[in-house]
Amino acid sequence: MGIRTVILILILSVLAVINHAISIRTQIWDENGRTLPDVIITDGYRHGRSDEQGNIHFETKAPWVSISKIGYEKVDYPASQVPPKIVLKAQPVELPPISVTGRFEHDFVSAADMSGLRIDDFSGSRATDLIASMTTPFSADTPLVGERQTVGLIGNHNRHTLVMLDGVPLNSSGEAFDLSRIDLQSIERIEIIKNNATVYGGTGAIGGIIHFFSRQGIPDEHMQITGGIFNEAGSFGMWKRGGQTGMRSRLLSWQVFWQQVNAANDFKYRLPVESGVDDEFRRENNTRIQRAFAINIGGQSGIFGYNLRVRHDQFRRQLPGPTNFTDIYRHAFLSGSTLHQNLQLRQESGRWKNQMILWQIKDDTLYDNTRAPTPVNIARYRQAHQSNGLKNNLSFQHGWWRQDVFAETNHRRYQNKNLLSPDTSFGKDLRHYAAGTKSAMDLDMGGIVINLAATLRYDHTPDKGYLTHRQEGAILYPWLIDLEWGATRGSSFSLPSFYDLYWKGDTQTVGNPELRPERAEGFQIWMAVQHERTRAKVTYHHNTLRDLIQWRQSYLFGPVWKPLNLGRAEINNWEMELNLQPVRWINLSMLTTFTESRNLVLDGQPRLIYTPDRILTLNSEFIWRNWRWWQKVTHTGKQWTTPDNLIDPLEPWTVIDSGITWQRQFGDLRVSSFFRINNLTDHTYQIYHYVPQPGRNWSAGLSVEYSVGGNAGRHP
Repeated sequence: MGIRTVILILILSVLAVINHAISIRTQIWDENGRTLPDVIITDGYRHGRSDEQGNIHFETKAPWVSISKIGYEKVDYPASQVPPKIVLKAQPVELPPISVTGRFEHDFVSAADMSGLRIDDFSGSRATDLIASMTTPFSADTPLVGERQTVGLIGNHNRHTLVMLDGVPLNSSGEAFDLSRIDLQSIERIEIIKNNATVYGGTGAIGGIIHFFSRQGIPDEHMQITGGIFNEAGSFGMWKRGGQTGMRSRLLSWQVFWQQVNAANDFKYRLPVESGVDDEFRRENNTRIQRAFAINIGGQSGIFGYNLRVRHDQFRRQLPGPTNFTDIYRHAFLSGSTLHQNLQLRQESGRWKNQMILWQIKDDTLYDNTRAPTPVNIARYRQAHQSNGLKNNLSFQHGWWRQDVFAETNHRRYQNKNLLSPDTSFGKDLRHYAAGTKSAMDLDMGGIVINLAATLRYDHTPDKGYLTHRQEGAILYPWLIDLEWGATRGSSFSLPSFYDLYWKGDTQTVGNPELRPERAEGFQIWMAVQHERTRAKVTYHHNTLRDLIQWRQSYLFGPVWKPLNLGRAEINNWEMELNLQPVRWINLSMLTTFTESRNLVLDGQPRLIYTPDRILTLNSEFIWRNWRWWQKVTHTGKQWTTPDNLIDPLEPWTVIDSGITWQRQFGDLRVSSFFRINNLTDHTYQIYHYVPQPGRNWSAGLSVEYSVGGNAGRHP
């Protein structure tokens, strides 16, 4: 089937459903688990109202509806996508001349520049897709299901993006985190903080924080049982399946998730034109297998609440290696497992709120390259990394002022066991302590909202102590158009990874125990304008890094690669966002980042390697009834590949993706399906030298979810 035929079918499928009436059934709740009567629903022509139990039954032919109640935030939904249960957030009524608002319901990790995304439907999505809808991240990894996925924010290295799950850092060891190991069906929302956020998560947050939050059941007066299954298949032997089930009641809720992914990822590719080779090759030795299991248990009784989350995943990945040296990693593989346990205890009493988090992360991997054709590349070793921690945050809210005080302790243990040369094995223990405080105020002065905050954090390691800070401010001025100005200024640090410090695994690379932590200082300034369904935002980021770590080839003891501190670097960004909704059924958006990153030590201040000078994303979405048709165009600028910039950079590339989703409610069942095409034009490009990228590929899936009992449907 030709690509034009596929696109035509997508268009006709959407147009076929325009004129049908839509029946909406939903129930409205507040944040405390109580149903809300007298909530207004309107499509601009007709109005409806919720009954005493919060139930709404409303029919419309309009594409969108609005739901509102005095004292609560207004929400808008596509008429075909109104969930069976909606939770309205409280919003104080503004009475002139002064009224006070607060964010006491927020966790400690809440910043003036934070952006968030709620995941209502994860079908066909990768974590990088969802993050790209909020900002312009850069990933040098292959964009296929099962492949390793890491991202860098605002021109920073991917190891400078701290990834957190339910308040716990996942990559505090100094390595970039693999986002493909996050099971999206168990995730409720994602929040992003950019530019020097160490005060909120610790080491590694120079570029910012990506924070994932697990799904939590909202209590129901009567027992409610939910569940679902999904299946997804696609190009290159990809098959992804999983499911979830759970129960909610007033005192207890639990959810169980499982998922398995298989992918051969043996795509065909051609070398770049400049190579002079016109033959077609196949990416061999690239099979991926991944299994994940998670359970969430939570409850609330009076002022006390708790959540226990346990996640276990296993994986096995073959390692194909670069195309210029395919024999180095022939038949090599990496396998392992991760156990993540997180217990949160909460207590709220009047103006006081206390939250305690206890966690344990155990990560074990096996690297095997014993079948390499060249003996010098043969290697086999095990790595074990364990992190145990305790964190407590105490909050006090009084009117417009909030004060947070926190303390945490973390014990990390790393072991590397060389199975071929045991005498080169090594291990390391690290105890890490931190404490800090945050003062914040939210003032509403005659409609002008002012947010101010200052945070101070001290981290103590066996070698040294690190004091970091962050100041934040934002002004929201509703006028003929809504205006927002804001700025943050802060500092961060990133400890070297165990790999960078102590690696002795092969003859080509060696660690450097003399490495110093990377330090950063920077700021951001933004301005946003919003009028009805149009919003524009411009942000300028500046960051100066000291003791930047890069791997360089050294010839002092033979041609080996070794990490070194390379002095100072500077990264400047202009980030622009534009969101338009010309009519209710069309959404348009643009995200773009222009980056100038330079090494301030080398002559001529060359640009940092593998940092694109620009990233542009264009999104369009068309919604009719139960259908959603979307397109995404991603353009990535040139990247330099050598520290001195003497070799020509990688050429810019543009990739187009498109897809269609369908969703419908049948009583207690919700059925969803999707079809997507990636790299629609079959473009040949390189993100990293000698690492090929797939051409045109597709995926399709179907999911069924159910909800029975109680007063509500599926989670909001």
